[in-house]
Amino acid sequence: MPFAALWTGVEFIVWGDLYGEADTHDGAAYNPLTDRWRLLSLAPIALNEGAALWTGKEMILVGANLDRLGHDATARTAAIAYNPVRDRWRNLGFVDLSPNATWAVWTGQSNCGLGLQPGSPAMDSSAGLAAIGPDPA
Repeated sequence: MPFAALWTGVEFIVWGDLYGEADTHDGAAYNPLTDRWRLLSLAPIALNEGAALWTGKEMILVGANLDRLGHDATARTAAIAYNPVRDRWRNLGFVDLSPNATWAVWTGQSNCGLGLQPGSPAMDSSAGLAAIGPDPA
C-alpha cells in the first residue's frame, strides 16, 4: 500500500502512511464540495502493506502488517471493509494469499484478491486468486 487513496463519488479517502513504516489504523476523507477533511473511525486491525478498492458502497483493504524484513505474524492476507456513510469498519477475516504480494480488483460482484499463495516462489505461475464476498448489507 503503504497508503491507499480512492474516490467514492463524494469523497476522496486516504488511509495509511506514506512510507508504510507505521502500524496504521487511521485515515481521512476529503469532500471537495465542502472543502473539508474528516477523520475516519479507527480500523479494527493495522495494515501497512496491501491494496484498496471501491465497491460502490465500501472501501476494501487487503494486505498485511509487515515488519521491516517483510514478514507478517500470519501467513495470509487480512481483509477489512470501510463504509464511509456509516463511518464503520468490518473485519472480513483472512484470505489464503501471501501478505507480501497482493492486489485487489472489484469485479462488480465481489472483491478478488490476486497474489501469491503462501510458500510459492515469487512470480510463480501458481499465484492464487481468492474471492471475498460482497457487502451483506
